[in-house]
Formats: sequence, C-alpha cells, structure tokens
Amino acid sequence: MTPRLTIGIPTFNRPERCQRAIQSALGQSVPCNVLVADDGTNDETEYTCREFSEHPNFRYLRSPAKTLWQNWRWVACPAIARGAEFFTWLQDDDLLSVRFARRVVRSFDKYPKATVYCSRLAPAYDNMLG
Repeated sequence: MTPRLTIGIPTFNRPERCQRAIQSALGQSVPCNVLVADDGTNDETEYTCREFSEHPNFRYLRSPAKTLWQNWRWVACPAIARGAEFFTWLQDDDLLSVRFARRVVRSFDKYPKATVYCSRLAPAYDNMLG
C-alpha cells in the first residue's frame, strides 16, 4: 500500500523525544511517510535516526532552517516535492494515536473538498495518563 499521508517532524536537539515521535508515526495502522527535519546543533538526532534508516517510509533530512518556524515550513517542502497527497506536522515531543493516519485518510476520502483535518488533542504526561 502506497502511503497517502506524510508526517513531517521538525526537531531541534531532542533525540530521545524525537525517537518516540518517529515510533508513533511509523506505527500507524496504515503506512505513512515520515520525514524528520533536523536543524539541531549537534549530531545526536542524526545518530538516533539511524535506527530507522532501513524503514522504506522513513527519511532523515538536515534542515537549513535557523528558527523553529523556518524548520516547520521547510519540512513541508520535501514532502510536497515527493508527491505527498496529505501532509501533517508532528512536534518532536508529541505522539500520535495508532489510528490517526487512518482517520485522516478516511476523512479526506469522505469529504474530498476538505482542505484541513483537525483532530482532538489528548494531553498526557510521560506515563501516558492525561
């Protein structure tokens, strides 16, 4: 199945958090492309991302961005260039429900004229209890 959703993860010097975000993005119930845009000042995130390098839907990219917002905008560019049908951002310290991607794709299939999908936010502590 070809991934229809691309998840862009902008990150800056938080490899342990980013690792969990990547795992939640790659663990979706339908396949997704995952792009990590790293504008960090060290190589720790790149090193952490190597464990995902063999996954066919994962890509690590060094970002030329100098600010958070530039990195957010920048990660969308390679997603578009690679033909993403749908795109979303995932902050490097957030996680996705395993059904998130399926809900996004189904929603756009049901409402093909829609341009935005809004999901419910469920705050939780590191123990996953909100």
